[in-house]
Amino acid sequence: MVELRLERAQFWDAPQRDELALLERAADDGFLGLRIAAPDEVDLDARATLPLVTLRSASLRDAARSAFRKDAVGVALRLESGEAWAGGFAREKGGRPPPRRPAADLDEDPGEGLTANLYVHDLRERLGLPWRPGTLRVTLFQGEHASNPVTVRLVRAGGALARDPDVAQFLAARRRPAYPQPVWPPIDHPYPSYERDEETSPPVPDARGFAVTLDRVVELEPRRAARCMLRASFRLPLLPRHVVRPAPEDDEAAPSAPREAPTPDETWEQAEAREAREATRLADARARGLVWQDVGDAGATAVLPVVLVACPLPAGRPQVWPLQVPVDAPLDPAAPPAEVAGHLHLDLLALPEGRRLRGGSWAVWLLAGEHASGPHRTAVVPSSAVGGGA
Repeated sequence: MVELRLERAQFWDAPQRDELALLERAADDGFLGLRIAAPDEVDLDARATLPLVTLRSASLRDAARSAFRKDAVGVALRLESGEAWAGGFAREKGGRPPPRRPAADLDEDPGEGLTANLYVHDLRERLGLPWRPGTLRVTLFQGEHASNPVTVRLVRAGGALARDPDVAQFLAARRRPAYPQPVWPPIDHPYPSYERDEETSPPVPDARGFAVTLDRVVELEPRRAARCMLRASFRLPLLPRHVVRPAPEDDEAAPSAPREAPTPDETWEQAEAREAREATRLADARARGLVWQDVGDAGATAVLPVVLVACPLPAGRPQVWPLQVPVDAPLDPAAPPAEVAGHLHLDLLALPEGRRLRGGSWAVWLLAGEHASGPHRTAVVPSSAVGGGA
């Protein structure tokens, strides 16, 4: 199997030094797909970028209709919190990239064979990663292919304080509690549903991970509401920050809502600028779970972050949906278990905010921390494509 092996410093100094040998090895092995590599550790004080090296190998036909920079998406999950970031690799200057030429419009069939390319991107820039300590789990997706996952530790290594275990223990004790995010998609009738269905829910896996079923072919019948049902059962690690707790009586360190009126020392312009900064700070605190929020489910005992990735086949821009999935398993918030089981029933044709699968074939993955399931395939067929006879 083709693997990317780079020394840590090489990611910044010479990431493409072994490019020719890697491309020749991919061709000799007949490898098709994605392989990635990133430094195992990044000192945030010494470095300003997070290099990601990607080997993409495809058949000549697939390469002709699907460009990596247009059709690949990277997803990074922060293992300490479940936060997710996603982004593509196209350079969009002055609008959208030029439209892709369908395979049917190619001047000629490129024939048999394969082609391979090596890419280097700054993952911090491409995904908009916050430059703060944490452990990232990174995976790339394109079409039916998912890369190998890589784990990157972002650390602040300099200074005696950072290496003092008593200081680390002191800072951990002073750290404010974190809270789960509101349920998304919000509970609706009949879907999404987060309860076990005796007839349709897959059995909960014995080991940590997902069990998934997905409707294989769905017709967009205009006379009735069509559904494309993804049903999942899971057993996943439970972090203390995902446990639902009552609202704190007082949290003086939490950001407060922006104040609109100017202070005696401010102009209206200065007040508006301050309001914008405070609103940004509050939104960031909410996204990081530093502010208590009503999760929107009175029966939930925990809310787990799960990421859904849907890639159009054979080519097209993937869609990434960060889900917040509630579970109702009884647990003690003061001593939560190490893992928890739950269920998810999601109609991929009826997500909020206009998000949905459109017509075509798709490869779907579910991600949570170090656990992934996929690709699961589905096809959404327009009624106009269904023939009327043999």
